[in-house]
Amino acid sequence: MSSVRFGRPAIGDRKKLIEFLAENWREDHLFVRDPAWFDWQHLARDGRSYHAIVALGEADRIEGFLGILPLAEDPASVATGIWVARRQSPNRRVGLELFAALERIYRPRYIGSLGVNEPARKILQMLGHRAGTSSQFYLRNPEAPALLAEKLACSDAPADAASGLHEIGDLEVPALPASGALPGKPLAWYRWRYQSGAPYAYRFFLAEAHGRAQLLLVARRVEAAGGACLRIVDLLGDLAGAGRFAPRFLPILAAENLEYVDLVVGGPDLSAFSSAGFVAREDPAVLPNHFDPFLRKNVALGWTLKAAGSPCCVLRGDGDQDRPNRIGPPAPDWSSRPF
Repeated sequence: MSSVRFGRPAIGDRKKLIEFLAENWREDHLFVRDPAWFDWQHLARDGRSYHAIVALGEADRIEGFLGILPLAEDPASVATGIWVARRQSPNRRVGLELFAALERIYRPRYIGSLGVNEPARKILQMLGHRAGTSSQFYLRNPEAPALLAEKLACSDAPADAASGLHEIGDLEVPALPASGALPGKPLAWYRWRYQSGAPYAYRFFLAEAHGRAQLLLVARRVEAAGGACLRIVDLLGDLAGAGRFAPRFLPILAAENLEYVDLVVGGPDLSAFSSAGFVAREDPAVLPNHFDPFLRKNVALGWTLKAAGSPCCVLRGDGDQDRPNRIGPPAPDWSSRPF
């Protein structure tokens, strides 16, 4: 490994990076077919470098690539995306060394990944990451036909009397209590990811307790197979402080004929989601996780976490799980990225 160097790639490396992904990942990947999406996900605010780690071998040949999605800075929190080594590379440890280089270069207090396969999870556990498979929580609209999911249980547990939930038009939100949970994304990141640089039309909800805003929820409407649902992709604030607020979604689901509201999350302790009033998916219930293309089946996503503090979790919006998989609309603006 002495002949391999690690660092962040520059904008001038773009063509070589895309060719590497086509040859060693998938030639039909969104980034290969439309590199503007690669810029959207990884190009840094300065426009001159990418948030990624590359391994360079002889003659500067790329031996490995680890995509980075910065979530916070000073101190840094990051999520990871594509992680790939050159096929038949003579450097057998390049995958491990990419993560070691990530820690040296970014010095993050939090590293989260969602959508990690089992072999990769085992490797990351060797590096001190916690790992598991994602959980899915939901609330079923009892009045809507089952067009997307199957055998979802309905909950009649009421919301806390002191809880509230209402939709807001933008992210000019009141001060929210700090939960201390990682990754600790700033509001500026939410404004870029879900407004100025959003790949989809997102909606924003505030959960309250005793009339005070406690939690911001980011969601989007998803349609398939003649049905529609609401998918929560991110949170900001104090989930526990919001109390049992999830049943407040039921009138919204009924008014819009939405089948359910759900969220996918990974982490070592997810009890707060049940306490909030969401129902954990259990067999034989089928709750789709892939909509592009739509698959009516349970697909658990592997997660890994390495964090200096707790509590912590990883949500769809943290990584690369909530963007198109196929060619669609033009890539959104990346230039307002906060870091």
